[in-house]
Amino acid sequence: MPSQFRRIDHYQLLHEQTYDSLRQAIVSGEVLPGKVLSQEQLADILGVSRTPVRDAVRRLEVEGVLKVLPNRGVMVCKYSRSDVKEIYMLRIVLEGLAANLAAQAATKKDIAVLERWHLEVEKQAETDNIDVLALGRANQGFHQSLQRAAGSPRLRQIAKMVSETFITTRSTTIILPRLAAFLQQHGGILEAVKQRNPLVAERLAKEHVRLAESLVLSDMSARGLDYVE
Repeated sequence: MPSQFRRIDHYQLLHEQTYDSLRQAIVSGEVLPGKVLSQEQLADILGVSRTPVRDAVRRLEVEGVLKVLPNRGVMVCKYSRSDVKEIYMLRIVLEGLAANLAAQAATKKDIAVLERWHLEVEKQAETDNIDVLALGRANQGFHQSLQRAAGSPRLRQIAKMVSETFITTRSTTIILPRLAAFLQQHGGILEAVKQRNPLVAERLAKEHVRLAESLVLSDMSARGLDYVE
């Protein structure tokens, strides 16, 4: 049984846990792009009925993470260089806007949450043996908190869907050589939000996403990949 497929605790909400467990298996790389699994297999691995699996698959399909193959099952989506460029083009616009709005609308509580996530990213980055999954979760927490601080539920929903399209362990590993630069950019975005400077916050957020894009594309070129892994 793949280690990232967590058995479901029936005392908790099955649908949410099934979704989280399936997504985590994809993020961790246990299920690679192009891998096809039937919903029956997924239900058996997770220890649940097909109903929560079907709901989880539907959500992940809408997010662009899974593709349903009629009479075959589901496949983790593969993303080409063109797909990567399109997704990051959208992320630049959405996350730049989120940072701009957050600098105008963030409450004291929002800023405190951003600070906590920034410290958590720093904490994970300072360990001798970096836990890539924990670092990825902390980084994701920072960006989601920034989107939440923007005060626009629709922007948050759209930005979350786009930014999480291909969050994988590999996409976090890629940034490790430039981790110091990423942390500096996070700190700059946070400071711009605290100083109520929307233009600076927007510029830094866009630069941050552009750096991530360049690292993903460079990694694909260096490894001779046509699709993101």
